[in-house]
Amino acid sequence: MSDKKESAAAASASAAAAPAAVAAVGGKKDEPKPLSQQQQTIRLLRSHVFIIRKGVVQQDGRLLIRVLRQLTAVRAKLTQPVLRALTKQYLPALTKTVDGLKDDASMSDVAAANDEEDLSPPVAVAASSASSEEKKGESKEAAAKAAAEQAEVERKEAELLAAEVAEVDVYIQLLVALYAYDHGHKDVSVSLLSTLFKQLAAFNRRSLDPLSAKIYSFYALATEQEGNQAEIRNQLLLAHRTACLQHNEPGQAALSVCILRSYLSAHLYSQADTFRLKSTFPEQRSNAQTARYCYYIGRIQAVQLHYSDAFASLTQALRKAPQKAAVGFRQVCTKLLILVQLLMGDIPERSLFSPRDLRRSLAPYLALTQAVRVGDLATFGQVTSRHKEVFDRDGLESLIVRLRANVIKAGLRKINLSYSRIALADVAAKLRLDSVEDAEALVAKAVHDGVIDASIERATRTMVSREVADVYATSEPQQAFHRRVQFTMQMHQQAVKSLRYPHNVGGKTKNEWESDDDEEDEDVIAGNAPDKREEDKKKDDK
Repeated sequence: MSDKKESAAAASASAAAAPAAVAAVGGKKDEPKPLSQQQQTIRLLRSHVFIIRKGVVQQDGRLLIRVLRQLTAVRAKLTQPVLRALTKQYLPALTKTVDGLKDDASMSDVAAANDEEDLSPPVAVAASSASSEEKKGESKEAAAKAAAEQAEVERKEAELLAAEVAEVDVYIQLLVALYAYDHGHKDVSVSLLSTLFKQLAAFNRRSLDPLSAKIYSFYALATEQEGNQAEIRNQLLLAHRTACLQHNEPGQAALSVCILRSYLSAHLYSQADTFRLKSTFPEQRSNAQTARYCYYIGRIQAVQLHYSDAFASLTQALRKAPQKAAVGFRQVCTKLLILVQLLMGDIPERSLFSPRDLRRSLAPYLALTQAVRVGDLATFGQVTSRHKEVFDRDGLESLIVRLRANVIKAGLRKINLSYSRIALADVAAKLRLDSVEDAEALVAKAVHDGVIDASIERATRTMVSREVADVYATSEPQQAFHRRVQFTMQMHQQAVKSLRYPHNVGGKTKNEWESDDDEEDEDVIAGNAPDKREEDKKKDDK
């Protein structure tokens, strides 16, 4: 601590002497050399390490979450020299692994950067510790108080810098694994992630929960790319059970998504549905995990003929997904949503096909929707044969086969609205069916299911349509209103669950606020009334 104070005093003395020397010479002050991209990345990563240590020591999980939010941006800036300098300083055992990853970037920029230059606290903390030194002309009591505060800040900074936490090692290993995966070293990435996966089972630290969720997701993705997804399914199930027992909600959510994806990639829909029913998706999860989970649940429900539930799940997945990013996810989710709406007997809105980044990929499904809306089996067959490769690649061929019955129903609706009486032979001809018996069976089933309001006269073999009743005299408006109210209540419930409250309000703890009068506290927070505690404090000073 004394060495730090001496170095700080020397630095301040040199900084004070520099302007005088420049003024005596009459020259201009030399501008500092701008940092290169790699030097900026090293400093950013070292600040992340400091923030992680601070979050673990102070038991503030929000700091670690703030670091993980920048993981995607940091991932694009990683280079081999940056990782070599980082592992050399914080995790020397991983330096050989980094050296084995080939990279064309030079080491000159990193060699120019001092390994210890960013071990100091971030600028905000350093400024707060140095501000007390710059204050002059204050009273002795204020100076003593400032010195005590400075000593306390320096003590906390030294404690943070000396802290050795497992979260830092896990974070650095995760960065190396992501760099190896992005640059074609997938075997090294899988090996590192597998080691991390096993190490997490030995820890029971809540500060590791956000990191564990990232590791589980990337490990499942890397093994899937290697074709070994079925081999780690038991490991994922065991890790999910451990996460449930340890109340690791972020890891539990990530593992639930990974397990469902593993089952669905192998077309094990019954096992996936059993896992969904036997497990609970935690409330503390990110929007990305919620969107993936809802999409997989929608796929399961669509295969099991629960189209209404599948429509609700897929709609929720699209709402939770980013609106301007994640184009691939929105494409596959929208495609399945279109088919589910068609299987429900509804026609998707044209606005669903209009987004610029989805327009080209949804063109086959737009043609399919138009064929179903017209109710022409010939056009439907042409569209399915023309875009068969697209449907097979999307894995939706089995659902498209089911649309044949919906095409016939759409044709029957048009016939029912156009004709008050029509022969079944003409119905078979318009729908291009093989025989009159097939037309009679389809009309009877449509009448039984409530698709059309008609009857069949057996003697003349004709279909007689009944007059269309006023829709407002039926219960359909009431059902539509009920659906809208239910949707609004569900959105309100989700918004309430997503609320976040600050730990301290106006420098007071939660118990102190609860002890005061609620109405007075609300006025004080809003600034509508003076704080009585401040008035009492002023009276005591007088």
